[in-house]
Amino acid sequence: MHIGFIGLFKWGVKHGLGHYHSRNGDTYVGEYLADKMHGFGVYSFANGYRYEVSWQYGRRQGLGMYTFKNGETQSGHWQNGVLDVPTSQSATYPVSPVVVYHSELLNAIQARRAGEKAYDVAKIDERVNKAVAATN
Repeated sequence: MHIGFIGLFKWGVKHGLGHYHSRNGDTYVGEYLADKMHGFGVYSFANGYRYEVSWQYGRRQGLGMYTFKNGETQSGHWQNGVLDVPTSQSATYPVSPVVVYHSELLNAIQARRAGEKAYDVAKIDERVNKAVAATN
């Protein structure tokens, strides 16, 4: 297990995409700006809990989802690191605004993951094409 940061640096600090693994087993995979979590990222706790949220200068900010160890989720809007409008997937009525909001958040997170995978595939394809061209 690697403890520390693997990722991009700018002017000697974490900047861009990266993966941080702490001594206590927590991990963060996502975007950094000026050595702080900034942009979209997933913070996974060693105990199995997970945040998928936007960050602003090291604090949770904007839409996000917290997943508990048992798979239940809570989503909402964070303001300066504090959950401002909590919502829960446990709503029982299909027309509930909570369910609609949660569904929209899940769709946004899935779209973000798909976009990241597509970007990574394009980078790999580009590297393969360059390697093939170099051997010809």
